[in-house]
Amino acid sequence: MREGVAARVVPATSIAWRGADHRTSQMLADIQANILRAHVRDHLRLLFFRVHDAAAGRSFVRSVAPMVKSALTHLHEVDRYLDGKGVPGTVYVGVGISASGYAALGCAASAPPDPAFQAGMRRRGGDLADPPSSTWDPLYRADLHVVVLIGDAAAVSVDRAWRHVLADVPPGVTFVGEEIGNGLTHEGRAIEHFGYVDGRSQPLFLEEEIAKERHEKWDPGVGLDRALVPDPGCAATDQFVACGSYLVYRKLEQNVRGFKTAEKELANALGLADGDEERAGAMIVGRFEDGTQVTSYAVETPEPPKKDPPEPPDGPPENDFTYDGDDGSRCPFSAHTRRVNPRTEETRPLLMARRGQTYGERTQESLAADAPSEALPERDVGLLFMAVNADIAGQFEAVQMAANEVRTGTFEGVDVVIAQPAATAPQEYPTEHGKAGIGRGSEPFPACVTLKGGEYFFLPSLPTLRSF
Repeated sequence: MREGVAARVVPATSIAWRGADHRTSQMLADIQANILRAHVRDHLRLLFFRVHDAAAGRSFVRSVAPMVKSALTHLHEVDRYLDGKGVPGTVYVGVGISASGYAALGCAASAPPDPAFQAGMRRRGGDLADPPSSTWDPLYRADLHVVVLIGDAAAVSVDRAWRHVLADVPPGVTFVGEEIGNGLTHEGRAIEHFGYVDGRSQPLFLEEEIAKERHEKWDPGVGLDRALVPDPGCAATDQFVACGSYLVYRKLEQNVRGFKTAEKELANALGLADGDEERAGAMIVGRFEDGTQVTSYAVETPEPPKKDPPEPPDGPPENDFTYDGDDGSRCPFSAHTRRVNPRTEETRPLLMARRGQTYGERTQESLAADAPSEALPERDVGLLFMAVNADIAGQFEAVQMAANEVRTGTFEGVDVVIAQPAATAPQEYPTEHGKAGIGRGSEPFPACVTLKGGEYFFLPSLPTLRSF
């Protein structure tokens, strides 16, 4: 670790970037984009490389460094776009390096110290109950050293940057494969492949973003120390500069046909009918497909509702809520959104910002609510899950292990959306919304999300990328 790193302190609060002092502005100028604020990346490519010659690998990283956008540049571009001029921003390019990548680059001494990062995802799989790496896609069965992320709203910009990056790959560095993500939308909403609105409940690091959200019940603001750590590859020049972030990347394949079939079977098992069938999926996920969170689902009579789930208000789905006072009879404790974010102050340190993207081709017909089962894919679609962390074990791994945990009690079970392995025992769900003690077990939910590979990367500061 270089001199001065230990003296740096990452702010434990959110920050305002407009009108920030020099130190904070410099910190933002040295951080990669897409960490503190999500970057538009409707079209996304993840390029993976292995390094066989350390000098060539360092040269390659330096050649990509000028393309990498800083957080400060990104924020200024967003302002210019939103101020009425509609000036489009530049393409997003990011670079991540694995622990084995630091070693292959001859820079092991400058690698971040996080133990989970140092071990790598494949070697941490036992703790996470992941399937053996021998079952992963071939691309992920050997070490990946460098990932280059390229994203933009326009495919042509991504393709242009993609050609630029691959044109500079020197002998001694091998391009081993890529993943292609494309934003999935249906009826004007960004969704994931099971059909649920995606992208809400994000922790926010910037005061300007927090101010736009109503937060009377739940404050989405978190400190920068939940995403940033001092970059040991860069000598300290200021208390708040030269930071990076751990990037957790997992390719998750979704069996859409299996999931939607299991949803219907659960609704039948619980006796949900007359417009209440959609509550089965909402209790699994924690929200209805349109984003309405299940705790706010109003029931005016003791009988199951005789109406469709309510439409959300104009704007994004509600995020200002907690689960206080809900004994699981509205949103079961096993529901995905509740398990990964219980919305308590005690679990706030677990929050991590998600930066993933869907992959795989879908037709709009297959996304329709009345799509026949045979039109729904069983494989080759899913999520390129990505999340930024300051502590892999204390954030991502803790959340994943909580999802895996088989808990007992009222309306408990595992998080069947992301649990590894899948549920092996019956789950329990409320048959009457908001009625404590009135529940029914269902058959174990089938495995509909499969890990196909992944890795832990570090997103170094821009000064480090330029100095490799």
